[in-house]
Amino acid sequence: GLQVTVYCLRPNDGSQLRREIEGRVVRSGGTFRDVSHLPTESIAMTINKDLIHVLIDMDAHFRNSRLELMAHRAAPVQVEYPFFVGTAGADFIPYAFNDAITTPP
Repeated sequence: GLQVTVYCLRPNDGSQLRREIEGRVVRSGGTFRDVSHLPTESIAMTINKDLIHVLIDMDAHFRNSRLELMAHRAAPVQVEYPFFVGTAGADFIPYAFNDAITTPP
């Protein structure tokens, strides 16, 4: 079956949104890991040790992102989830979820 693990790169701000996301992940049987305090290399090692098969980056070039985490290739399949038009432009993220809005024909 599908197992979801969320690696949160931002410190817990106590916000309602953070509580909702963490709660939804845990209630659905997933794992929520706050790795915001770890260096990038340690996060990559954690992802690798967790045997993650598909790693989806949802930050790309947003402020405080850790795009360099994907450069460690911690998972065999790495995917960009674009919240903006285009891709991250990184050769270490060979796949992207796209639609007609984020990547028009």
